Amino acid sequence: MHDQGVSVLHDGSVDPNPTDPQRSASAQGSLGRHQKYLAVAALTLLVVGVFFPIVGFEFVDYDVPGQVVDNPHIRGLTSENLKHIFTSRCVTSYYPVRTLSYALDYQLWGLSAGGFKLTNGLIHLANVLLVFWLVLRLYARWEARTKSPQPRYDLFLAAVSAGVFAVHPVVVEPVVWVAGREELLMTLGALGCVHFHLTARRLAEAGGKTRRVVACHALAAVSCAAACLSNAAGAVIPLLIAVWDVLTLERARFWRIVSGTAALWVVAGATIVIKVLSYSAEIITGPPLFSVERVMLVLKVYALNLKALVWPTDLAPARSQFDPRSFLEPAVLLGGVAAFLTCVMLWKLRGQKLALFGLLWFGVALFPGSQVVISHVHRADRFLYLPLAGLTLALAMSLRPAGHLIRRPMISVGLAAVAVWSWLLLSFVSAAQVQTWRNSLTMWQNCVRVEPDNALAHFALGNSLAQRGQYDEAMRHRDVQLALDLNDPEAMNVAALLAVRGTDSQPPNYELAVQLARRSCQLSRWDNPRYLHTLAIAHARLGQSLIDEGQLRRAVEQYRTALEADPNAESALLQLAVVLATSSDPQVRNPREAVQLAERAGGLKKGRPDSSNLIILATVYAEAWEFDKAIAAIESAIQLTESSGPAELLDELRRRLELYRKRIPPESLR
Repeated sequence: MHDQGVSVLHDGSVDPNPTDPQRSASAQGSLGRHQKYLAVAALTLLVVGVFFPIVGFEFVDYDVPGQVVDNPHIRGLTSENLKHIFTSRCVTSYYPVRTLSYALDYQLWGLSAGGFKLTNGLIHLANVLLVFWLVLRLYARWEARTKSPQPRYDLFLAAVSAGVFAVHPVVVEPVVWVAGREELLMTLGALGCVHFHLTARRLAEAGGKTRRVVACHALAAVSCAAACLSNAAGAVIPLLIAVWDVLTLERARFWRIVSGTAALWVVAGATIVIKVLSYSAEIITGPPLFSVERVMLVLKVYALNLKALVWPTDLAPARSQFDPRSFLEPAVLLGGVAAFLTCVMLWKLRGQKLALFGLLWFGVALFPGSQVVISHVHRADRFLYLPLAGLTLALAMSLRPAGHLIRRPMISVGLAAVAVWSWLLLSFVSAAQVQTWRNSLTMWQNCVRVEPDNALAHFALGNSLAQRGQYDEAMRHRDVQLALDLNDPEAMNVAALLAVRGTDSQPPNYELAVQLARRSCQLSRWDNPRYLHTLAIAHARLGQSLIDEGQLRRAVEQYRTALEADPNAESALLQLAVVLATSSDPQVRNPREAVQLAERAGGLKKGRPDSSNLIILATVYAEAWEFDKAIAAIESAIQLTESSGPAELLDELRRRLELYRKRIPPESLR
């Protein structure tokens, strides 16, 4: 600390006239623009060095298919697509700015994953530079208030702080994961809103033109709206701005604060209404909002979030939900201690308003993902992206008073060494984390490594392995997943499909498939069409296996059960039709019903029918002695087969056509 009225310049000399604005400006001006450009270049190289590999990565199968790969409404900036983007939800959320950015990406890159990921990286770089600029602006405000210029240290500290934000491992998830763009865009809007609001307040204090002040407030509101339309967590932005006003306005009158933030509160209110209306009862999980269990959950999440920031290892995008049972549980207890220490720190910083603002930013931004607000995702690293920006500000503002120490060469060298090693360490950890996102397989492998008891991770990893033809390994993870979570209908459904297909070492097990499919239907209360269709497939395959064993009556029972589950199961309709039409067992044979079933199956086909269905339909008609219809069906099948079918099949169809014309059903099918 310096004596009142005395100011130490950046070179260590005493300024005899610290109140002289020209001298202050000269001191600040002594820092050349090229040094700021070098800092910007260093931050850019830091981001590029860590994140450049992502342009060669694939899309992952976690939320990205629904938002991007399989989303027809991002494929071109047509009026129809734009209307859909701004009037409809994408998957489960109304985030039109995020979806519009995907459409712009598609316009530039098509469905190139590298292009989408490059855009994420560029948005992150913009956020890093905005944080850097914000730190410098707050330092300039500090200097104007205290008359203590230290431009070189300020630039150094701003660059170091922004560098921590640039390559901290918790930012990897929102940067590398295309679906994490909502966090990037929301933070971009938040930072833009803060910058515009600071400019508006500065102009107002300097007596600037009213229209310029209003324009800056309007741009702040637009930035806030863009943030909220990228991620509903942006609804906290007005609170950030209000905190700034309360801490920094010399006369922080209530109406002055309200008038400067009114538009932001309107945007936030609309965002909350939209989010509440879009909530689905199926995804609201966890203890009641006002309950002891909810308090324990909040404390545990807070402790784990702080751990991720301080010791950023074992990071993964998909985590199991928490169910804390006691306040004595270690994570809950640590969360309580951390919350208390945070309150103490806020109290200690009450005299350092800029540092206090950064810490309050951290707390306010953490609020939406803290489980104080109910969310089906209990914790995610991407939720720490905006809070980390606030923590970066708090760090920079807390260290600024130590600037006078740089007069000592050893301390200057030590600070530089600490900064470089911090960047290198964070870059090394983040670069390793980036590599876990190369594709869906590596991402889910990392999730299983981080949390071996995560049923969702085993389920998804099994799916990725199955898609690559590694069925044995896929089944192993399915077995683990089933053992972990027998109450997941989606897991039961996928396990049933795998049991129908079989693996390299295990043949299909249709009876097991039926049991698994029934379990998924029971868990979903028998109202999920997809699960019911899987059950129908399992029963139909079991029926076919019974036919191969000569058990026609049991096979018919399986087909009928399949149609009870899904009346439009085409395979069950056709297979049952063939059995009823061609069986020699009088208790099974029913050609009339067979015709009805085959015609129902034919009616399910949209567009041009395939030859196999036409062959079955012709067979059923012939067995029912409806030869004119049989001839028409077999002629259509012949026309389709002539263009692409094998010669042997074509000869067989022509032989059948001759039999039908002679009114003789093929005995070989009996």
